[in-house]
Amino acid sequence: MLVLEALAAGLSWLSSYPLTPFPFSSASLSTTPKSTCESFVLTHSSVSAVLLSATHYPANHTLDLHSSSGRVNASSFAAFCRLEYSVHTNPASNSKATAVTEVWLPDASGWSGRLVGFGNAGWSGGVNYGDLAYIGLRGGHAGMSTNGGHHSNSSNGAWALNDPDALVDFGGRAMHLSVLLAKEVVKEYYGTAAGKSYYVGCSTGGREGLKAVQDYPTDFDGVAVGSPANWLSHMHPWSLYIQLQILPESSPQWIPVALWERLHELVLQQCDDIDGVHDGIINDPRVCPFWPEAIACSAGQQPCDASETHCTCLNEEQLAAIHVIYDTLTMDGEYIFGPLMMGGELEYPHGLLGPKPFETAIDYFKYMVLNDTKWKETDLDFTDIQTADAIDPGNMNAIKTDLTAFAGKSHGGKLIQYVGWADQYISPMNSVHYYHTVSDGMSENSDLQIEEYYRLFLVPGMQHCYGGVGPNAFGGAQQAEKGMPPGKNDSSHDVLLALIEWVEDGIAPNSFIATKYKDDDLSKDVEMTRPICQLGQVLVYSGAGNVNQSSNWSCK
Repeated sequence: MLVLEALAAGLSWLSSYPLTPFPFSSASLSTTPKSTCESFVLTHSSVSAVLLSATHYPANHTLDLHSSSGRVNASSFAAFCRLEYSVHTNPASNSKATAVTEVWLPDASGWSGRLVGFGNAGWSGGVNYGDLAYIGLRGGHAGMSTNGGHHSNSSNGAWALNDPDALVDFGGRAMHLSVLLAKEVVKEYYGTAAGKSYYVGCSTGGREGLKAVQDYPTDFDGVAVGSPANWLSHMHPWSLYIQLQILPESSPQWIPVALWERLHELVLQQCDDIDGVHDGIINDPRVCPFWPEAIACSAGQQPCDASETHCTCLNEEQLAAIHVIYDTLTMDGEYIFGPLMMGGELEYPHGLLGPKPFETAIDYFKYMVLNDTKWKETDLDFTDIQTADAIDPGNMNAIKTDLTAFAGKSHGGKLIQYVGWADQYISPMNSVHYYHTVSDGMSENSDLQIEEYYRLFLVPGMQHCYGGVGPNAFGGAQQAEKGMPPGKNDSSHDVLLALIEWVEDGIAPNSFIATKYKDDDLSKDVEMTRPICQLGQVLVYSGAGNVNQSSNWSCK
């Protein structure tokens, strides 16, 4: 069964979300939900916005909506009101800058009393319909998402050329104004404000979540971010730099797909058994003493056959490239970015390390930093990184370490972050690095202990946001849309439910149970479940029982 067909089949996870709603009165909603929706007018707003459309969807109506940020094609949802707005993001000027923002409102009888915002992907300018539906509606939450101030696909950044308003909007302004608008809409629509507001996003959506925490700390009470692209001025030059280690495709350093497969076999031979279980998953690649020279080519030996479909060894140029790819990047003694990690080799040639330079990174320099459409990846040097740091176009970097306004007693916000060890686009060590910088900075400037407000979870075998050889479904952004919902609807299996429990009940998550569906397809059997541990803990097998059951593992 195709993933979208499975999602449309009325699966139980779409209809059983055990949350206690905030108490509120719907007495003001004296008309039917349909008429309430289609006649709704926001009478008081701090945001300059125009209502473009209001549509009420009855229960079990087929939703077929898509954009570059996410899609939904399913029918197992409760009734809701869909409001689409045009937000004027810079009304103080003569700018025509606008963002498209949607607010989805479950009928009052099914509303949880909460608002959840959802982020974007890459350079995409599109409303995230997937997470609005599969996370927002599924949980009975009012939901909000925005196109960030432009329309585009996820890899093309040409929209930003000589357009500072578009950059500022994408940097965080459009999201912030959309959150303010959504809160006002919720309050007028239901006759009461949302009890709490949350955010879920991965990649660019992760960056947007951290930007809210850092610059707009009262927008959300709880934020769950995955593999955030939060240090663009370092991430994009790093990605181009490691690509250039293996390009062009005609060069001796080129590593074809079959050779990555051979490298993955070698990684497993050298490191899979370190955790005591031979399962094809590297639990912590930081302890993997990988030695690629074990398959160095002998004199005169070629790495691959003529068709590059059968590869056995690494030449000197390929060995040199591998060492760069798996090592922290520094330039002139300055830390730039962390490495890709051992264990993700099967997807690396389909991620950053394919036959073409990564368009997303090239466009960052062409259209945002340098405004030079002739710039190409081979022009990259250290001065470009310095320039990107200095300009930080659109104030897009989200690397501030003082989270006091978000986490302090006056607000009490909570932040959950996760990243897959096999991420093929952003070094997992970027998340580790940011966590440590916050820990160090906050310990010097506040009395808060980091575990009181910020927890980072590392996911063995998971790729960027979802997918991979390990258990990878736990309610994170984009996961349910891709056919990988959480295995159970509780705070042990669902990151948003865990975040809600932390914010509202003070119960902090110590680990999550992630689910692996066979072939990453929820219409098939569950292949395994396993805990996801916090940074600083180690995933340990008990030594007895089924290795595919989470109950036989623990975080220590």
